[in-house]
Amino acid sequence: MRSLSFAILSAALLASPTWAKPKTIAATAQETAAFRTLTAALKQAGLVDALAGDGPFTVFAPTDAAFAKAPKVGGDQLASVLKYHVVAGRLPASAIVSMKQLETLQGQSLPVALQNGQLRIGDARVVQANIACSNGVIHVIDRVLVPEQRTIAELASKNENLSTLLAAVVAAKLDKALASKGPFTVLAPTNAAFAKLPRAVLADLLKPENRDQLTAILTYHVIPGRVTAAEALLAKQAKTLQGAELAFGYSDGALRAGPAAILLPDIAASNGVIHVIDRVLLPPSASETKADGIEAIIVAAIESGAPQFNDGNVAACTAIYEIAARAIVTLAGDALAPAARRQFEATLADTASDDRTRAWAFRRTFDSILSAAPAPAPAPKKTSSNFKPLIEAPLPVGFPQPGPVGEVVVKTYPSYRMARAKGGMFAFGTLFNHIKKNEIAMTAPVEMTMEENGKGLAQTDMAFLYANTKLGKAGEQGRVDVVDVKDARVLSFGIRGPMSQSKIADAKAAIEGRLGAEWKRAGDWRMMGYNSPMVPAKQRFWEIQLPVRAVSNS
Repeated sequence: MRSLSFAILSAALLASPTWAKPKTIAATAQETAAFRTLTAALKQAGLVDALAGDGPFTVFAPTDAAFAKAPKVGGDQLASVLKYHVVAGRLPASAIVSMKQLETLQGQSLPVALQNGQLRIGDARVVQANIACSNGVIHVIDRVLVPEQRTIAELASKNENLSTLLAAVVAAKLDKALASKGPFTVLAPTNAAFAKLPRAVLADLLKPENRDQLTAILTYHVIPGRVTAAEALLAKQAKTLQGAELAFGYSDGALRAGPAAILLPDIAASNGVIHVIDRVLLPPSASETKADGIEAIIVAAIESGAPQFNDGNVAACTAIYEIAARAIVTLAGDALAPAARRQFEATLADTASDDRTRAWAFRRTFDSILSAAPAPAPAPKKTSSNFKPLIEAPLPVGFPQPGPVGEVVVKTYPSYRMARAKGGMFAFGTLFNHIKKNEIAMTAPVEMTMEENGKGLAQTDMAFLYANTKLGKAGEQGRVDVVDVKDARVLSFGIRGPMSQSKIADAKAAIEGRLGAEWKRAGDWRMMGYNSPMVPAKQRFWEIQLPVRAVSNS
């Protein structure tokens, strides 16, 4: 069991007298003489309000002397460096010493070590621990922590053991995408891994005429987002940009991605993370890819890219869409309609337009392909749950997954916060402006209150749900009312495709059929909508829900 040195423990005891009421992290920094440079940097980066918010946060605060020894940074790089010093949650030193790494708000991880009784965070020593604040805790460190500034492509170019991979990436014309903002997770086969392929096979893959096969293989090594080895092991599988799922596990003494052993995990890059592996991963066969892979690639791209776009990270969304588009163009062959191919090729060749314009161009082509896909044959009710809704934004914390289709199920929702406006579907613009103004990230679903009007159920209010109850403040804000909703159980009926009054009536009847002996109504009807108008109508998913309580508890 690791323990802290006497010096740190003493500093912790002296840091916050029990009679002093703690202030926010931002206020504490502003009032501490040793944090003048830190305070100025927070103001310059526009982060003061964030550290004065509810939190909680753990901040590793460099002293003025630490900043004096550090290279000067500004602009976006300054915000990135400062976020690298912040971890979500309130973590005292006694909790940190049992950890191996900390996930920062910047995205990269900080290693934790205890050397000769001294707690170290990255390259810095903790010189004073546990300064209590009302919204978290500060640990003082003796140097400025700098995250990795090089991209995945730049790191690979400096590693001689990854030169074959780099050559393959260039041959597939994926090098610019992997140098973009991301984030991406790349499973990087070593030169020795590529050498295990027959020499003739490797040579053929690098030929221009075989770029489709090479692209399929390389995109099977890329996962949208920054996924650490620990997160991958916990998730057990992840969807690649090639469209297929890749399993993660632990066997024969090694963490594995598919059949490959991860030799060197968690190499941080400015736009993601690299895991070095010992063999080249081969995706599903070409016949499987052409039959089902186009839609799978599009769905994977939208699920990963749309949340980035909604959070304001437009460049990351564009990079994800570009990789997906290149994969489709090179893999699909005759399965891709000529018009869609022309649209993709025009957008891929367009280097003059900004990221937002290119992201929308890719998205319109994705949606046109999904709209043109054949409608699935009607399935028996028992197998309707095989449909997987397209999720364009993260669910609020603790929310159940959407689905299934065509069945009444009981769902339990935690308490949550939402911004509500009158006007049904016409309230969308009001709510969108509200969350942008207050820097609230978009989530799914959108909630709509429904009232009976003699002809069925009609939408009245619309609400955007906050990711968690710590965000924002409850109360009226102009035309928007921010309210807290108590935890509840609901009867839920999933609907796929375009919404209609007949579908709503069928869902209402099915739910009412469950009331009586087991369940009693406990609230108003509501509809949960999971997709934007950009998603083709037949791919959209909705849920009609009614809050209930068990008859035995009524």
